[in-house]
Amino acid sequence: MDMPNSTSNFEPLIPDASPEPEPTSPFNRHRRVALLNNVRPDFGDAGLDWSDKTDRDRSLDGLPLERWTALQLRRCTVQSYNERERLPSFSGEQLQRRWRSVLKSKEKLMDKREDLHRELYDMQEAMGRKADDLEEVKQELESILVLEDELRDLILIADALLK
Repeated sequence: MDMPNSTSNFEPLIPDASPEPEPTSPFNRHRRVALLNNVRPDFGDAGLDWSDKTDRDRSLDGLPLERWTALQLRRCTVQSYNERERLPSFSGEQLQRRWRSVLKSKEKLMDKREDLHRELYDMQEAMGRKADDLEEVKQELESILVLEDELRDLILIADALLK
């Protein structure tokens, strides 16, 4: 089977802090081998190329990215071949555009997540300070209430016994 080297045309990936294993980790290598071993035998018949040809099947192109990706990936599998499903219909350029879009969205979401974590931390710090302030006010109020009771008792004594 003639498989294009699909990673050679991709731009360098943006380093990130995702929890995914490194490309050289055994988990990732085994996953990639398993994925490539599951590619349908007639994949080359799809006539896919890196350039976005006008004669390419575009029936899936209007789908939301999540659905498009799942269907394209499924169409690449031996199971899809065995069930006589259609061939995949993506181009390398199309994958790059969608990849960049996902990376951009991921970066925005990671930034937003970091901002929200920072805001939550600041709020927790502020809540801690407020809790300390509340405890201080409670103690002061308790002292004032004791003073009030004692002064009330003194006023009672004074009213009763002072001339």
